[in-house]
Amino acid sequence: LPEDAISSVKFAPKSNQYLLVSSWDCSVRLYDVTANVVRHKYSHELPVLDVC
Repeated sequence: LPEDAISSVKFAPKSNQYLLVSSWDCSVRLYDVTANVVRHKYSHELPVLDVC
């Protein structure tokens, strides 16, 4: 889970299996909601305010 506030949440356009979450903790996480796991975490130098 993000260590700070979530700034944006988007489901994949053609499937509800994947959820992209950006956060003020300088990360973006790709969740597989079907398997209930984080598939990948992308780290950034500054807070990420939106995803698409």
